[in-house]
Amino acid sequence: MNFRRGAVKPPAVMLHLLLPFLLSCAPRPDSGPGAPPLMIFEPTTGAGRAAPDFAYLAVLNFGTRLLSVPENLWPAPREILHVPEPIPTCPRYVLAWPLSHWRDPRFEIFRWYRFPSLLIFDTADYGVQDRLLKRIAFFVEKRGFRGRLAFDEEIADLHGWNAHDYRAVDLARFFQAARERNFPLNREELELEQLLLNEGLMWETMEGLKGGEGGVLSISREASEFLRFLFMAHEGFHGLFYIDEDFRDFTAMRWYTFPEDGRQMFLTFLYDQDYDVSVDFIVHKEFASFLLQQSVTQAPFYFGRRMPYRITNPEWHAANRHLRAANGSFPRFANIFTREAEAFSAYVAYRWGFAAGRVWARP
Repeated sequence: MNFRRGAVKPPAVMLHLLLPFLLSCAPRPDSGPGAPPLMIFEPTTGAGRAAPDFAYLAVLNFGTRLLSVPENLWPAPREILHVPEPIPTCPRYVLAWPLSHWRDPRFEIFRWYRFPSLLIFDTADYGVQDRLLKRIAFFVEKRGFRGRLAFDEEIADLHGWNAHDYRAVDLARFFQAARERNFPLNREELELEQLLLNEGLMWETMEGLKGGEGGVLSISREASEFLRFLFMAHEGFHGLFYIDEDFRDFTAMRWYTFPEDGRQMFLTFLYDQDYDVSVDFIVHKEFASFLLQQSVTQAPFYFGRRMPYRITNPEWHAANRHLRAANGSFPRFANIFTREAEAFSAYVAYRWGFAAGRVWARP
């Protein structure tokens, strides 16, 4: 049973009958803010206690008392956090949104109006962004950490990302794991959890939190203007990858037909950046976004010089020494990655009117 925003919530029924068996687990129709609590009475003392939104109810002694709910079914007390509703706009306007119009000095939250299941954070600095998303980065993508909740002291000296993107399903897994382990989350993480629940990107079920389509993207004002444009394109194409199956299929096809030495360079680069390259989904989405984050005209420099020089693995450099030109660049990789960037740019132009380096249509 999904507790989504806008979903029909059948009324919970109190049956004062002699039925010593389990009744429905229906959510309460009056569970909004300010609603009076449904009371469950302890069978031994008769003391009333507010029930959770769903509970196993049965009636004893002609309906005068109800079965108590086991302690492990009672939700832990949770502060109700106010999170502003995302502002619908285009990513190009997020980049230029005046700071004076922000509703919170730490960040502003936007909704990509063309793809409303994608939310975008713009944060005041990398510190705020880290408090929001750094732990999630390690849980979702980082080699040696994926699937594990890391304490602050474990990752304090480790780099997260300068920009972020996460699927709603992965965010739900993170927050459900935190609930199950009673893991201490910071305020920004709790606000993100509330936002996802408010906006229907994840919802409560009897099995725990579940995530749907869509996700969260994030950039920061601490980055330079050039990097903000690059990061917005990179993260924006990640968001489209999350919600569009055809894009995922196109990317997988292109990856598996890409030259082997190019794939090895890219995998070595991702490994050096601490991505978990054992997960095809991570590799494919990064392949698409690194190709599309800059214009096609910038691809030769990025893949022929910048990316190879960011690889720290000496074995890779030794094995590819023969491909290095006198000026230090790698023409082979510049050529094959630029051809691939052209193919991806043509694809997103046909599908959405976008282009490499741009996640909005030209006016």
